[in-house]
Amino acid sequence: MEIFERRSPTYVQVVKGVEDGDTLVLGANRVYSEITVMVHGLYADTTPTGLAAEVDGEGEVAATHYFKVTAMINDGETMPSEELEVEMLEDSTIEIISWDAVEGATGYFLYDGVDDEGTIVYETAHFVEGTSIDIQQAGAPEEKVIPEESTVPTDSEVAFGFGEGFIYSHTVEDGYASTQHTSIVTPSEDVEVNVAIEVGSADIMLRYYESYLEPIYIPEVK
Repeated sequence: MEIFERRSPTYVQVVKGVEDGDTLVLGANRVYSEITVMVHGLYADTTPTGLAAEVDGEGEVAATHYFKVTAMINDGETMPSEELEVEMLEDSTIEIISWDAVEGATGYFLYDGVDDEGTIVYETAHFVEGTSIDIQQAGAPEEKVIPEESTVPTDSEVAFGFGEGFIYSHTVEDGYASTQHTSIVTPSEDVEVNVAIEVGSADIMLRYYESYLEPIYIPEVK
């Protein structure tokens, strides 16, 4: 009589939408050989503020103009600012439109809205390197639809521990990333693993096979 270790075929355990403070459960007598982490939803909220206009003129209100501004950060575009509504008077002009600087911004898009039967539609914009624009000198805007959500990426640290002393940690960049770490972790009993994610959420795939000892009778060869 001899004791042999038996292992099942490889299985995959996927836990979706893991957020900061969630826990994973690693099953007893499973050999975890591969860990894949897919982190998503890593977008910063850096919406511009302080949008204002300088208007020159006097008289009765003749027209209304609408503006919003976004910032460009790390090749992504922020959510648009609050809408600025500018009432144009008779014989008046909009001289300067300005807004507050956003940290890390490499430029801004100032969108010009059009009233379409009560709905303000933003489909044209001026690109501006600074935080103000002289509308009279800006020329024609380019065709560009205003974004509905931020595409500005930020980094996130993902960390969790397996058993005693083993910590998996990885910094995710560029808004969405997947990373793979290979190790051998074999808990002798069910283990709860605390997950820490600085920004966003993650899908975690654990590849494992079950390992157990089984007595096998080997007849004596004569």
